[in-house]
Amino acid sequence: MAQPDEAGHDTMMDKMLANGIVEMEEMESMLSDDDMEDMKEPMMNVMMTAMMEGMYQRHSAPIPADYAGLHNPVAAGSASLARGQEIYSENCEICHGVSGMGDGPDGAQLSPGPAPIRISGQMLSDEYLFWRISEGGEVFDTAMPTWKRILDERQRWDVINYVRALGR
Repeated sequence: MAQPDEAGHDTMMDKMLANGIVEMEEMESMLSDDDMEDMKEPMMNVMMTAMMEGMYQRHSAPIPADYAGLHNPVAAGSASLARGQEIYSENCEICHGVSGMGDGPDGAQLSPGPAPIRISGQMLSDEYLFWRISEGGEVFDTAMPTWKRILDERQRWDVINYVRALGR
């Protein structure tokens, strides 16, 4: 068992819950979903690796006021998912991979590597995902591009809908 941190959190799940990265209902639902049975061990391995590589710190960063409180206004219907898939295929797949596990051909050369958005996209809030896609990785010293100059708001929300669909 890991040593507790200064706040007494001794597991990654505990830390993620305590820092608002994931809500208890989401985590319980995800871990109890029979369709996710074959993903539980790989998910835990990816999340542990990500935490060790600093992803935990990036995902628990405070959300800037311009993005705080945002909720996706675009319904995750077939039209949005199709648009999101097209945008993802053209712009994100090269690093995040076809399945969204951060295993795209260019992602292997990046440090830190791309987020496994198939997993993290299920746990992170709308406001966080919209912020990170919009502003890119400059704040965190990652290679993630600043997409707000390239994709309009609806396109960024469509990508969020698609990324969330990857993990379902």
